[in-house]
Amino acid sequence: MSNNNGEREHSALWRALLYIQNHLDDPLSLEEISALAGYSPFHFHRLFKKFSGESPKTYIRRLRLESAAFRLKTGSEPITDIAFGSGFFTHESFTRAFAKAFGMTPSRYKDSSIPTVSGAHVNKIEKVYFQKRNCIFIRHLGCYESSGLPGDRNSLWRKLAARLSTSTKSLHDLELFGICHDDPSITPAARIRYDTAIALGQEQHQNTTLVIPAGFYLKANHVSGFRDLTDSYHYLIYHWCASYSVRIDGHRSLFEQFVLNKDDDSLQCIKIFIPIEQN
Repeated sequence: MSNNNGEREHSALWRALLYIQNHLDDPLSLEEISALAGYSPFHFHRLFKKFSGESPKTYIRRLRLESAAFRLKTGSEPITDIAFGSGFFTHESFTRAFAKAFGMTPSRYKDSSIPTVSGAHVNKIEKVYFQKRNCIFIRHLGCYESSGLPGDRNSLWRKLAARLSTSTKSLHDLELFGICHDDPSITPAARIRYDTAIALGQEQHQNTTLVIPAGFYLKANHVSGFRDLTDSYHYLIYHWCASYSVRIDGHRSLFEQFVLNKDDDSLQCIKIFIPIEQN
């Protein structure tokens, strides 16, 4: 395969993955997604499974069920609404699929225990409006802590910065993000999706980009390292939001923004952003 064909295939598959990610609540057919990628359904099915390790149908169903699990744990939606919103036509079919994936019924899962955390590393909690960012990104699969930090010598963010069509390559002059698509208490560690990302300036163009959507977010400072970051997220999601009746928007991903010390690229703090519904 030539480099041009390989790049075309890679770009097409990422377009398909991002499209699925952004349209989980919509009817999705193999024909629709393969047409978007520019391949026949048969050829796309083979390429997708090789690329992601799952067939398109299995991949979509898993993401929908994990999204449903998150909504069950964080919201007050009726289970029937979550079932229909997850692409199931009946409550019964949703219950069977959910029980197979998580080992218990949706109603039992909704009442199951939530992570016990203290919130000791969180401060300056506030509601903010965040403007949309177009980003270049590299996806990391696996537990969040294994992705490293932007200031690391060979970090994924440094690799991204090297791709920018600008003379500014210093991390201090760029907006550095990490987009968290999965809850580690729900998604198996090997399947967790984490996008290391850098916001693009208006003058910069890339073939495949990821969008951090505009909207209202709960913003907080995390003042410890990566090891405690999941605890801070879980505190905000499962305890703070519940205490103050703040509803999480399950249609947008959580993300963090990294602030580095200018002297040595060490981590100063991490700003957490949790998408919320505006009352």
